[in-house]
Amino acid sequence: MKLGEDLKLGAVLLGTSFLLRFLNGKDFLFKNANGYFRYFMEKEIVMMISTISIAEYCVGGDIHELPLRNLQIVPLKFSL
Repeated sequence: MKLGEDLKLGAVLLGTSFLLRFLNGKDFLFKNANGYFRYFMEKEIVMMISTISIAEYCVGGDIHELPLRNLQIVPLKFSL
């Protein structure tokens, strides 16, 4: 890949840290997170989020604050 070329991403997995930055306009990394979110939307890159990250966010936030219509939810699958 040459400098300046766009990566051909199919999907990204967003974590709790991203959500905390993106949903807090006062966070010092809000502009970065917002820029990434807009880039992913513009390039039609699928944004995925785990149910674990949703639960972690909801410890201090509200599920209705999450942009769930733009995210694909990845359920926790656990077995022994």
